[in-house]
Amino acid sequence: LYLAKGGFWLSLNNVSGVILSILSAIFFANYLEQHTYGVYKYILSIISLTTILSLPGINTSLTRSIAKKHYSSFKRSFKIKFKWSFFGSITLSIIALYYHIQGNTEISFGLIPIIFLFPILQAANIFPSYLIGTKDFKQNTIFNVINKITSILPAIITIIFTQNLYIILFLSFFSQTAINFTFYKKISKKIPTEKEKDNDLINYGKHLTFANILSKIANQIDKILIFQFLGSAELAIYIFAITPPEQIKSFAKSITNLAFPKFADAKKDILKQTLLKKILIFTIILSIITII
Repeated sequence: LYLAKGGFWLSLNNVSGVILSILSAIFFANYLEQHTYGVYKYILSIISLTTILSLPGINTSLTRSIAKKHYSSFKRSFKIKFKWSFFGSITLSIIALYYHIQGNTEISFGLIPIIFLFPILQAANIFPSYLIGTKDFKQNTIFNVINKITSILPAIITIIFTQNLYIILFLSFFSQTAINFTFYKKISKKIPTEKEKDNDLINYGKHLTFANILSKIANQIDKILIFQFLGSAELAIYIFAITPPEQIKSFAKSITNLAFPKFADAKKDILKQTLLKKILIFTIILSIITII
């Protein structure tokens, strides 16, 4: 029952995400110049790499904490990520200054609005972790669909009227920041009063962040290298080509989100007996999808 109910909403979340991503990619490819689209995606890759400095492992740590009924971790996580995200803003400022010195004003000016929005955007982006931790997959799906639409729609509307990269970036990130913060405040009002703190929240978050650094770099390094050695137009073509397989990966993540709250609240002895079998089944399923 849990798998059917939660799986339905997570699948709906992923399907809507895949449809929106592919539609936006098609729109960008047809209405935005290759060079502009390539620079746009390159800037997004830089920002994605910089999120390592915002302690992203706190998101997963928060899901674990909420699953264990430590509700005070929600606001603590926001404060922690907000403080850590300033390292990201400083790094983006250095990168922007570097490209400005190199004479590449497109990238340097394109990063400026994100520098100021980065801390609040990253901090407020913890709301899905809370909803997954409470197993409220329906609300999580609704919020995520709205979030994706509001992050894509301003960019699409802007492209119809102008090819200005700075306006596209600013409106896209501003709308995303605004909606994330709105959802954060909405959930904050419903948090039950709970004085007991989760002492493992920060340490576990740091551990997960450091453990996933190589994975984070691996997910973006191809785009960085293609832009540097082949150019912006080639990156635009590459991004468009890998969009379908990249979206297929999101379905695997939905199973992880569904399983994690259950695992976090389960006894270790039971997990030791059952987890290996489930991992093997999951591996076989993913292998079949990969081969196809």
